[in-house]
Amino acid sequence: MDFSQYSIAAASTITVYVAYLLFRRSRNLRDIPGPLSPSWLFEEEHKRLRTALNNGFSASAVRTYLPIFERVAQTLTEQFDHFGGEASANLLPSLGRATLSTVTQAALGLSLDELGDEFISTNLLMMNMAGAPSPTKILQDAIMAFMPNAIRNFGRHLPIEPFKSLDKARFLSDKIGKSVIRDIRKAKSQGLDGVGAFYDQLVDRLQTNSLTEYDILEQTSLLLLAGQDTTANTLSFGFLELARNVEFQSQLREEIHASLGAGGGAAAYDNMPLLNAFLKETLRMYPAVSLSDRTAVQDHILPLSQPMMTTDGKQITEIPITKGQVVYLASGEYQRFDQFLLSQSRWGEDAHEFKPSRWLQDGPAHKGDSVGVYANLLSFYGGPRVCLGLLEMQVFVSELVGKFEFSLPIGDKSQTVCRVAFTLQPTLADGEKGALLAVKRVV
Repeated sequence: MDFSQYSIAAASTITVYVAYLLFRRSRNLRDIPGPLSPSWLFEEEHKRLRTALNNGFSASAVRTYLPIFERVAQTLTEQFDHFGGEASANLLPSLGRATLSTVTQAALGLSLDELGDEFISTNLLMMNMAGAPSPTKILQDAIMAFMPNAIRNFGRHLPIEPFKSLDKARFLSDKIGKSVIRDIRKAKSQGLDGVGAFYDQLVDRLQTNSLTEYDILEQTSLLLLAGQDTTANTLSFGFLELARNVEFQSQLREEIHASLGAGGGAAAYDNMPLLNAFLKETLRMYPAVSLSDRTAVQDHILPLSQPMMTTDGKQITEIPITKGQVVYLASGEYQRFDQFLLSQSRWGEDAHEFKPSRWLQDGPAHKGDSVGVYANLLSFYGGPRVCLGLLEMQVFVSELVGKFEFSLPIGDKSQTVCRVAFTLQPTLADGEKGALLAVKRVV
């Protein structure tokens, strides 16, 4: 039996991502500069950085960003008003710009205009490259993954468009990051407050030498790209499912009106059962990164949550992993496993159905071992930004569903499908990224 690569969806394999000293990201992503840099990984060797990020994205810290999220959500309402009367409208560009705006204000204390047109256009290009890699780009990545580091470093300086775009994105994000750090330091030296954003906390750690400026700059491109693309994609899939489930959409709208009418802050969003069941089910069905991988840095025994039968008829309860082997964590597969495929599946026999009710009361989703950092899902893996992304989605969905009705457009050309690329992408019939829905103002 060939154990060179595995596709594992059992809940117990989360140890692959907890044991950072045993497994690391594969080389084809570890050494890429710019937005797809190693800062995506948050591995154990980045303990100092992880501590700072965990503090900045804790539940209490994220609540201070609520006014930002609500202001941006209101601008989305203004944009969606322009969709009224259209047979179909592409929601993804507006959602992408809004999510970029929230992370820019919350993390950097900047507006979109302050990022500059050049950065925004380059950022969009990077997302399109990651979402729809050409056959040539896929071949380049596959070849480079097996090259020695010296050759890989040399290859990055070749006049190849993907590398040129990566270098430009890195240069622009570093420029923005340096400017923010400089402004914060200047303000603090004058006894003034910083920019009132997450980077204030990171710059404070420069003073104690617990972080370096390079550490902070590494996060700029990560936050600006990841904070925009993944959340916008997830929201697009969520609105698509609401359009397919008209009755649930109406019930959710009623809950939003009843819960937010008297205010209540962040706690009000947490206390809406239908809203949070909807978000959990959206994250279950459409994890932003549905397939990820690690390379073993030493021999290891990977336990299985239940026995499995190999192709040669042998029953095993664990898998021996040797140094250098690749382990794939298929979070998208795990989160859709039903009881016909896995007897201990927590999702039940209807795992392939979009069914928010599974999260209400004592549904099947609440049973079994605890997995992941949120709702027994692997959608966030072990990342520290779960609170930020969750509150952002709560606010956006509440604002938009509370005021608009979403329905499926008429015509085959308007269909939106799901495509697996670097992230899970909503894709139109012509292959372009997008999510087409009919939008009608109801409040």
